Amino acid sequence: MEKKVDLIKNINVFNSKGKIELETATLGLNIFLPTLLLIIISFFQNYELVSELSILIGVNIILTQIFSANARPLIIRSKDEKLVSVIFFFRIFVSIIVFIINLLLIFNYKTIFSTQLILLALIILQQWILEISITYYEIKNKKNIFYFYIFFSIIFIIFFTVCYLKLTSINLSLIFYNFFLIFNILLFLKKIKLKKIKKKYFSNFLKIIFKSEEFISSFSISFANLIWRLLVINYCGKILAGIYFAGFAVGSLPGSLFNNTFGPSIIKNKISINNNWLLFFKFILILLLFSSFIIFINFDIFSNGSITQLFCSIISILGSYFMIKGLFKRQQAIQKRKRNKNIFKIDIVYSIFIVLIIPLLYNLGGEEIVLYAFLFSSLTSFLTYNYLANKIFNL
Repeated sequence: MEKKVDLIKNINVFNSKGKIELETATLGLNIFLPTLLLIIISFFQNYELVSELSILIGVNIILTQIFSANARPLIIRSKDEKLVSVIFFFRIFVSIIVFIINLLLIFNYKTIFSTQLILLALIILQQWILEISITYYEIKNKKNIFYFYIFFSIIFIIFFTVCYLKLTSINLSLIFYNFFLIFNILLFLKKIKLKKIKKKYFSNFLKIIFKSEEFISSFSISFANLIWRLLVINYCGKILAGIYFAGFAVGSLPGSLFNNTFGPSIIKNKISINNNWLLFFKFILILLLFSSFIIFINFDIFSNGSITQLFCSIISILGSYFMIKGLFKRQQAIQKRKRNKNIFKIDIVYSIFIVLIIPLLYNLGGEEIVLYAFLFSSLTSFLTYNYLANKIFNL
C-alpha cells in the first residue's frame, strides 16, 4: 500500500492532496483549445487559416478578458452561488454582443475562412461562459463533470484531426463541439436561478469590472498582444506570419497554462511542483537547446515551412522558461494585497515594451529575425517583473 502511495506521489505533478492536476487539465482544455487547434492546423501547413485564427483569438481575448474581472478567484474565495449565477448570465449577455462584433469583423475584412472562423468564435465564447460552470463544479467537488468534459474534448480533437487527415471539411467537427458546449451551457442553466438575485449583485459586479485596476491592466496586455500579432502579419505577410504563430503558440502554452490555471492556486496555497517533474522539464529544455543548435548549424531554417515552424517552436519553448519566471513573480505580487495595485501599473509598462519588440526586430534584421519575437517577449516579461518591478515599486 505504501509503495502505491509513493508511486502516485512520483507521478503527480504537484505535491498536493487535492485534484489540481484534473482541474488544470479541464481548465487547460477549456481555455487553450483554440490555440491547440491552431497548432494542429499548422501541421497541415494551412498557414493562412493559422494567421486568421491567431487574430481571431487575439480579438476575443481582448473582448472577453477585460470583462472577466478576476471572476474565477472571486467565486473560489466567496463560494457564493448567487455570484455564480450573476457572472454566468453576464457572460452570456456579453458573449452575444462579442459574437456580433466577430461577425462584423469577419465579413468586413473578407476573410478566406469565414465559416470556420465563425464556428471557432462560437467555441471561444462558449468556453469563456463555461469557465464559470467549471469553477462552480470545482468548489462543489463534482469530479465526474471534469472527466466528462475532458473525454468529449479529446474526442473532438481526434475528430478534428481525422477530418484534416481525410482531407474533408473541418466544419462538421466544429459544429459537433459547438453542440456539446451548448448542451453544457443549457445543463448548467437548470442548476442556477436568476429570479432571486437582486439588482445590487449586478451593479456590484459591474463596479468590480470598470473601477478596478485590473480592467486597465487586462485591456493593456490583451490589446498589446493583438497589436503584436497584427504587426507580425504586417511585416512578414500572412503565410510566414502563420508559420511564426504556430511556433509562438507552442511556446506560449506553458506560460498561459501557468497564468490561467494552476499558477495562482499553487502560489496562494504554497503548493510545490514535484521534483521529478522539475528535473524532467529541465532535461527537456536542455535537449531543446541542443536541438536548436543542431538545426541552426545543419539546416537552412527558411528553406521550407516545416523546418521554420520546428525551429520557431523550439526557440519559443525555450523562451517559455523566462515567461513563466516573469509570470511567477507577477502572481506573487498580485497576491500581496498591499502591493498588487502597483503590479497592474507594471502591466501597462510591459504592454508598451512588447508592442515595440516587433518593429525593433524587423528593423534590425528583417522578417527572418521576427522568428525570435516570442523569445524576446519572454525575456521582456522576465526582466520587467523580476527587475524593473523590484527597482521601481519594490514588489
